[in-house]
Amino acid sequence: MSDQRRPPVLITDIINQASSQLREAGIETPEHDAKLLLAEAAGVELRDVDRALLMGEELGTTGQLAVFRAMLDRRAKREPLQYITGHAPFRYLDLKVGPGVFIPRPETETVVQAGLDWLTKNGMIHPCVVDLCAGSGAIGLSVVSEVPGSQVWAVELSPNTAEWTRRNLSETAKKYPSIASNYHLEIADATSFATLAQLDGTVDIVITNPPTCRRPIFPSSRKCVIGIRNWLCMAARWTVRLIPEPHYRAGLPSSQAWGRACHGT
Repeated sequence: MSDQRRPPVLITDIINQASSQLREAGIETPEHDAKLLLAEAAGVELRDVDRALLMGEELGTTGQLAVFRAMLDRRAKREPLQYITGHAPFRYLDLKVGPGVFIPRPETETVVQAGLDWLTKNGMIHPCVVDLCAGSGAIGLSVVSEVPGSQVWAVELSPNTAEWTRRNLSETAKKYPSIASNYHLEIADATSFATLAQLDGTVDIVITNPPTCRRPIFPSSRKCVIGIRNWLCMAARWTVRLIPEPHYRAGLPSSQAWGRACHGT
């Protein structure tokens, strides 16, 4: 039966049935997820789904509803919503995500904002910013697209994850062409002292929300502690130029002191 001759299926019935399926699967926000997936499958905005619900209208072709049901089944199996839709909002960006990359968390937006506020407060012009464990590129791409003239150096260990970073850089550069030459991605270990050694003493701020210390990233608690210490020490090494020499005499550590502390000497 063609779309023109099929019995009308009201969106209210579709959402109610979908919400029940997700609720039975233990999804915490069944109605929201159902509406978002329907919007994705139908190629419309979430507000269009809400309007159709309010007006008691139909929404979606037979083919689109089939896609919706397939997406619904994936969500009922607890697959992350953002992996199903293939993207996730982050500040002013819409980032592509999927298996192999962490989904940007809402609280990370506050981390970025804190960094931007610090740059503004300290009058940083064309700042040099480091983003460790870049993942999707959420932090670094937000900075480079929101701070004109900024230079962002992003570090990601996994080549597979870095493909997501590159993909999002490419998409973001379509909207902000000037960032293409201002965003630099390094495939390297964020806990290694050799990483970004060329930036020693030149970085204005390090903004990062690294993954939780758990296996297999850190196979032992001792290595986890060492990894965290290395992050902190590298941040100090990169940004040491921000502590003027008179402050050393006031009791703040010099670059030599940081070096001794970081190497346990």
